[in-house]
Amino acid sequence: MRTFKLVVAWILVVLSVLGIIAVLIGLVASWQIRNRATEATVNLLTAGETAVTTLSNGMGRIDDRLAVTQQNIETLENNITNTGADVTENSLVGQAISAQISEETAASIAEARATVTAITDAVSTLNAAINAANAIPFVQLDGFVPELVGDIATGIAELEQSVTTFRTGVQQRREDRIADTVGYFTGITAEMSDRVGQVQSRLETAETRLDTTTNRLESAKIRLPRIYTTITIAANVALLLIGVAFGSLLLHGWALTKNPDLTLKELASGKSTDAG
Repeated sequence: MRTFKLVVAWILVVLSVLGIIAVLIGLVASWQIRNRATEATVNLLTAGETAVTTLSNGMGRIDDRLAVTQQNIETLENNITNTGADVTENSLVGQAISAQISEETAASIAEARATVTAITDAVSTLNAAINAANAIPFVQLDGFVPELVGDIATGIAELEQSVTTFRTGVQQRREDRIADTVGYFTGITAEMSDRVGQVQSRLETAETRLDTTTNRLESAKIRLPRIYTTITIAANVALLLIGVAFGSLLLHGWALTKNPDLTLKELASGKSTDAG
């Protein structure tokens, strides 16, 4: 029996030492994991913020171009209306397609479309960042970007089509006198103006939601590392309690190796006197 107790005592000592080593490793590993998780999260959210900034700047440029387009359309429509009642159709057509207005309008729309194309990478980056961030507990970001940017691109494409229709109509009316020229052109310019307004409304919605996303990304960059730290501290407390338990087991096991004749009651009471 004494030999059996001695064997058990040494097993307890070995297990306790291994347990304490595992606890120490766990303490170190928990902070390493916390640091890596924090770094990965901050990098991810920073990439999202950078993409938001790129998108916001791009949408600002699109909005500027659309503002110019809207102004040109209004000028074009006014010229058509004011000139249509007094001059021949050919003069009206010449006024309607004046290079200053028609070309600048087309150029503004083309620049807006080019900007939408240029921010495609930022859209993909932000969408990936949002999806990855949403996989993290305690994070909920709005994954709206591809849809809204797609709507903006569609609106600009429709606007370009309206410009093409306008130019085609100009050419047709140069070749053949048509009585409803004024109404025809003002109908197209009204349609173009409406489409500009629709795209600008989508841009405004996108900007508002981008601002919300930016605020949430900034908040997450502060909040998540704190949560990681809190979780790590809680895990450390649990590990320390386990380490204390292993330490107590080590002391009792060591005491039993010194005096295998001790009973469980004597071990529990801390008695470790020799048998003799």
